[in-house]
Amino acid sequence: MKLKNVGVRNRSKTFTGKVTGQTLMNNDYSVEGTLRLKFKRSPYAHARIISMDTSKAEKVKGVWGILTPFDKEAQTVVPCHNWFGEVLPMKARFVGDEVAAVAAETEEAALEAIDLIKVEYEVLPAVFDMDEALKDDAPYVHGEELDQNMKKVHPQYSGNRNKCTGPYPPLHGSELDWGDIEKGFAESDVVIEAELRGQRQITSYMPQTLIARWEGERLLFWTLGAHSPFNTRSLLAGVLGIKPSKVTVYVPMVVGASMGAYNSSHRCYSITAILAKKTGRPVSYKMTLEDLGIYKHRHSTIHRIKMGATKDGKVMAIDYLNLFDNGAYGSKVSPWENHIDIFSTSNVKARWAGVFTNLPMCGCLRAVGNVGSGPAIGEAGDILAEKVGIDPISFWKKNHYHAGDPIRCSGNPFMPLSSEDFDRMIDTGAEAIGWNQKWKGWGVPYQVSGSKKRGVGMALNSHMSSVQQFPSGAHVNMAGGTAIVNTGFVDMGTDNSLMFAEVAADTIGLKLEDVEIIRTFSTEANIYNMTTGASPSAFQGTAAIYQACMEVKNKLLQLASTMPFCPDLQGQPVENLDIEDGFIFVKDNPEKRAPVTAIARLPNISGFALDHNLERLPRSPQQSVMFADIEVDTETGMINVLKLHINQNSGRILNPDSAENNIYGAAATFLGYGLYEDIIFDPKTGTTLNGVLSDYPTPTTLDMPEMEVAWSKDIDTVNPYGAKGMGEAPIAVHQAIRAALYNATGCRIAGFPLTPDKVLKALGKI
Repeated sequence: MKLKNVGVRNRSKTFTGKVTGQTLMNNDYSVEGTLRLKFKRSPYAHARIISMDTSKAEKVKGVWGILTPFDKEAQTVVPCHNWFGEVLPMKARFVGDEVAAVAAETEEAALEAIDLIKVEYEVLPAVFDMDEALKDDAPYVHGEELDQNMKKVHPQYSGNRNKCTGPYPPLHGSELDWGDIEKGFAESDVVIEAELRGQRQITSYMPQTLIARWEGERLLFWTLGAHSPFNTRSLLAGVLGIKPSKVTVYVPMVVGASMGAYNSSHRCYSITAILAKKTGRPVSYKMTLEDLGIYKHRHSTIHRIKMGATKDGKVMAIDYLNLFDNGAYGSKVSPWENHIDIFSTSNVKARWAGVFTNLPMCGCLRAVGNVGSGPAIGEAGDILAEKVGIDPISFWKKNHYHAGDPIRCSGNPFMPLSSEDFDRMIDTGAEAIGWNQKWKGWGVPYQVSGSKKRGVGMALNSHMSSVQQFPSGAHVNMAGGTAIVNTGFVDMGTDNSLMFAEVAADTIGLKLEDVEIIRTFSTEANIYNMTTGASPSAFQGTAAIYQACMEVKNKLLQLASTMPFCPDLQGQPVENLDIEDGFIFVKDNPEKRAPVTAIARLPNISGFALDHNLERLPRSPQQSVMFADIEVDTETGMINVLKLHINQNSGRILNPDSAENNIYGAAATFLGYGLYEDIIFDPKTGTTLNGVLSDYPTPTTLDMPEMEVAWSKDIDTVNPYGAKGMGEAPIAVHQAIRAALYNATGCRIAGFPLTPDKVLKALGKI
């Protein structure tokens, strides 16, 4: 097929609406007669609820409904892999935990009623640190109810694990061993050990909105921040005790997909729906900026690594433990995706465990798992390379994985790697950053001017291109000469609808303007798809669309060869026909042709891809090589990132503009993680101290360095267009900066963010 649209900088069909404000976002939506929902929150990090008096709150003018833990509807366990616990618990487990909810005519009435609800608490001991939480005498966050609830959510669960959620087989990913690490360490000439840490990060900077309305026994639910609407439907159906077919979830444009039910399942979903049922009125929950500080965060992490290598730098063994903070309600047993696969070593012992603390829950966020593990393992690799005495480029070229190597950490284990392009990407990036001129050795700056020192650093990363066993789907129907494409992927701001249209146009042979993507999403009208999380759009979404479009194309060609109203094509073998620019033509005589509209006026020209997945095919992770050039002021501790070069392997680039913007956005996310962002808690009370954006620094446009994005020429073989994911691999930006910091100053810092106080402390100046 000819690629006339794929790989071209076509203008987005959603661009005008976004920049003019015509595209409806989050708080633009409302339903007539909607009640406002507000929550009563716990002032304690850990407290049992003894009693609750709502009598005064019920008398507030405008109050329609109140939900407490003592109501039967509130005692249902939320059925989700990344959250467990009741809709409203009888025990608060972090400061800000929801303990009651009010639906009222106005926000003011709801807040007045919230203040009048009297709660009697029994304050319990709390724990805020993972190391402390795992001690024998540490307080239990859950206690016996963990066993009861986990068995409902995870039937595989067995045993009393009240302080951590893993490892417990057979859930994949909590334990992985291959080879013989004792033998590997014995064959190593150099062995290092390191402990490195990652911090929490706010999931989204834009508050979300939920709206629930019942029509008889049917729930209509608007979720304006979810990338997994079909999982939202399952969640709500499970909590409410109704069939999923009785729930319709609507999702408009998503900006900040922090509250997808598949990834977080916050109580606010269930409570919004329950109170709408209880009051007989639509109910809306509009998160405030203050709420951002108590909803789901990225996991904070501890990484304990032992790594051995031969004297020429070949890694022989890795012993790895990853502890991650689930907070009060997260139920992850594994971060799912892990950087450890990037090594080609034959001897690995890896363990993961989620730890409960009396802090807000943590869960999936962009590049889940690898944001902590990638830089930690990368830093351990740098420490080992320096001790062996080789430069980082030589070390990583010697140790990265290759096509055909087994991939064990992304879903079903032992599937082979489809492709990689690391050596060429490393060389391209090194040339772009001026590595040969600027690399002066480990811990040696390439330029010193007074208190300011400059250094360069590099890092590699690999991350899944979707969860390949997750199903996705597409339906393509010809309406005249226009192909109408229906997918289960929501638009998360990356403009995947344009990419889908380009793929559909080139697969069938249409002009781009003759393809329409259904953008108004609902679980009733759209094809089933597991999730738009985990970078699936380019990789799995286009594969499903390709399959559906090929069915449409074949039907058009078969009809063209048999229909009498196409005399130039009638009788031609189907294999001698093709479609281009909306015309069906004879391959060896292109003058013989007919417009697609002549055929597409017939009914039932459509194609389906249902329950489409790539589970049994080789693993096709996205890959990145990042280089950073920085300047450090050793008097102030300030880090100025002069340049970032990101060389990305996402297979064939389907839409360059969208792809580049995706990489820039990822780089900004991880620049913030590396230099600015950290959620701070009071060590005595567990109260979030910087939960509002005015106290939570993030990079602005003025903080962004010069950035270059280069694309690998690798065309993968698993996706029919050779595409991979792209938005999650550039997560080693912060590790490249940390490596550059060491080379500029000779100081290593074990945890992010690399704030001035940490730099000055490492330099021995404070």
